[in-house]
Amino acid sequence: MIINRRLDLLARNPIADALYSDFADTANLARMTFLDPAGRVFFTDWEQAAEACVAHLRMAGSVAERLVVYRAAPDSADADAVRLLGMLGAVSR
Repeated sequence: MIINRRLDLLARNPIADALYSDFADTANLARMTFLDPAGRVFFTDWEQAAEACVAHLRMAGSVAERLVVYRAAPDSADADAVRLLGMLGAVSR
């Protein structure tokens, strides 16, 4: 499986497809963890999985700072990261 800094699944093999078959959308690990009800069942320690997702997104390059910059001057390279944060933030409120 190949993922990028936003936890998008860029490539996967048949074993990964089978592993994630209970998820409705397997395009992004963060969305799978936080937005898909299957995530709470899939991860035996969901809290740890959630913390790992958040830590990865933070470490991936100060995405929160990019959100501020994006709003001031949109950059298509970070638009997907901003959309992902918006989706995750909407659910956490």
